[in-house]
Amino acid sequence: MRILIVPTILLLSFVVYLSFSNPNMIVVSEDLILHDISNKVREAIQGKEFWIHQLNEVKRYKRKLEGGLALNRKQESKQSELLLEAKSRQGDTPPESYTAVQVDEFWAAREAGLVRRVEDIGREYEQQQKVVAGNFPELDKLIVSIQGHIKTLE
Repeated sequence: MRILIVPTILLLSFVVYLSFSNPNMIVVSEDLILHDISNKVREAIQGKEFWIHQLNEVKRYKRKLEGGLALNRKQESKQSELLLEAKSRQGDTPPESYTAVQVDEFWAAREAGLVRRVEDIGREYEQQQKVVAGNFPELDKLIVSIQGHIKTLE
């Protein structure tokens, strides 16, 4: 009899833990499949509350991505400003031994390099934006799926 007390206490402790805990991350796929046994048990114990928590996790993640897009826009704008400011300063000068044609080529090459860098920053930003924005339809579908599932639990 005493041999069963310890496993029973451990099992009850685990069940109580799962009753009141949340995974604090998205653990469900778009087709509402849970990713591990502890979350399946947690869902069985918590029911609707589990799904409400998952819905909130997905919404929080989406807001985080949206915030990242806004931050990327600010960073891209700031980098472009810094590069344009550097162009306007044009601190280094061509050697005095350069001919007029070589001086023109020097400044043209410098300007072309700065323009390329600004364009590279723009491309990097657009690529990041596409990746992040590509997640939105997936997240929106997951939100709709979870909301529909919650309604079935009412």
